[in-house]
Amino acid sequence: MKTHRRGNYGSGTIEQRGPGRFRLTHYVKGERQREWVTGTRSDAARRLRELTARADAGEHVRTTGLTLEAWVGEWLLLLSRDEHGSVRRRGLVSPRTYERYEELLRSYVCPALAIQKLTPTEIDHLYINLERRLSVTTVRHVHVALKACLATAVRKGKLLKNPVASADPPRTKAPEVGQALTTDEVTRLLTGFRATVYHAIVATAVMTGLRLSELLALRWIDVDFKACTISVTRAVEQTKKYGLAVKEPKSWRSKRTIGIDPALVVILKAEHEKHLRLRAGVSMTSRVSLGAVRLPADALVFPAPSLRDGKFNFTALRNPRALTKEIREKIRKIGFAKLRFHDLRGTHSTALLDAGVPVHTVAERMGHRPEILLRRCAKRTRTADDRTAGVLSTLAQSLA
Repeated sequence: MKTHRRGNYGSGTIEQRGPGRFRLTHYVKGERQREWVTGTRSDAARRLRELTARADAGEHVRTTGLTLEAWVGEWLLLLSRDEHGSVRRRGLVSPRTYERYEELLRSYVCPALAIQKLTPTEIDHLYINLERRLSVTTVRHVHVALKACLATAVRKGKLLKNPVASADPPRTKAPEVGQALTTDEVTRLLTGFRATVYHAIVATAVMTGLRLSELLALRWIDVDFKACTISVTRAVEQTKKYGLAVKEPKSWRSKRTIGIDPALVVILKAEHEKHLRLRAGVSMTSRVSLGAVRLPADALVFPAPSLRDGKFNFTALRNPRALTKEIREKIRKIGFAKLRFHDLRGTHSTALLDAGVPVHTVAERMGHRPEILLRRCAKRTRTADDRTAGVLSTLAQSLA
């Protein structure tokens, strides 16, 4: 192929530099661009036509030696900046998500490869190798992080196309494990917790469906006893860098106000009275008026049992992992060996769905999209199975 005048779109040369190895040269706006191709001369010619066509269409991406590892570092820096470019503690993602992205990409993905030479096939092999030593969930998380990382590279003009989009995604895990308790099982569970300090937390989880992170960030100002409502506006997050901190909920759907049952209002009022007595420094059995006692404005409903200057700290955040472990040990002693704390959320949503509450209403209450609700939170119960069997029996009689 002839060499054309420098700077013309559509111009370029192919030089064979060894067996099956060709160097392509073409010009974009007077600037020389080079790329190496391994294969036949036809392969080299095809690639040169692609490059010059992209230049004609204004889609040229300048070839660089930027490694994937270097781009990951640049991408993580972008995530930690706000829209004005200033560094801040909470960027485009939460600190916990940021830490997880960094861990996944630096631990499992970052080879010394130029991102412009990363192919879908290489990504397929990466996933296959990771699946041999990591859980299905972790590999899926790697896929999500890498796809988001390279999608930003496309937007920033570092890549023309995202190779992850053309790769075969990792296999999906089996449907989420979990169970939903029946009414009798919920009664037995709450009875087992009645004499413990965890009773109010477990009861609130069952009767509201709130996530543990939302429960631990709940303040008394978020609870309206007169209107029988709870406003969910915050969540607790634990990271290596910042420790325990409060953040906004997962999405705009997670910010919500939900109604609560009068039975739960009684439980929460009793918990509120305990806090007032702690604030006043009087025993739980003393007959005193608590009308003049005030809690701090940001007092938590379920604070950590800690002291500040010798007094109970009403704003101390609980460690969600430690609390989950403590509650799970008690759950097992009651007789629910496989029950997880998160299953209380599934129990709540499943009970509402089984009672005939519309899916969109339950989804709004849970802070989910309807399709996510049905996939993650709705579980089969024996009560629902019995009801289904009854309906089928009625249908069978009509066919007889």
